[in-house]
Amino acid sequence: SLGRLFEAAAGLLGITQKSVYRDQAGLLIEAAAERFGEIAPLPAGWRLVEGRLDLFRVFEHLLEERDAERGAAIFFATVAAALADWMRTVVPEGSLVAAGGGCMQNQVFARELRHRLSQVGLSLMEARRVPPNDGGLALGQAWVAQQYLLG
Repeated sequence: SLGRLFEAAAGLLGITQKSVYRDQAGLLIEAAAERFGEIAPLPAGWRLVEGRLDLFRVFEHLLEERDAERGAAIFFATVAAALADWMRTVVPEGSLVAAGGGCMQNQVFARELRHRLSQVGLSLMEARRVPPNDGGLALGQAWVAQQYLLG
């Protein structure tokens, strides 16, 4: 589902309005953020409301952002900080958090998430032997099912 957020952010920043191939918007916004470099998350760029993560404020900011590269960097920093903040409320400190899916192929986002989780006392478990996208997720699901059925 984060991929749809990447697409929305790319659209709001004028990076791309239409994807010609799968994950095009995600790749383009990643490249824009990489060109800009590191940046702090948008202050008050998210809210936690009754256990749910509300990212409306960062998207509202992207509507007004004039520099697409800066906006892309702010987007990734803010979403990663928001996820870490939310996880801090639902996962015990010192826990290992598993993340996968196509969004974890985005090096800017993965780096930001890893950093932000470490700041709140959590560690990120990532794919190493297989890609983290849909095929890797399916392999992980098959392994869990095997453990459950044969375990």
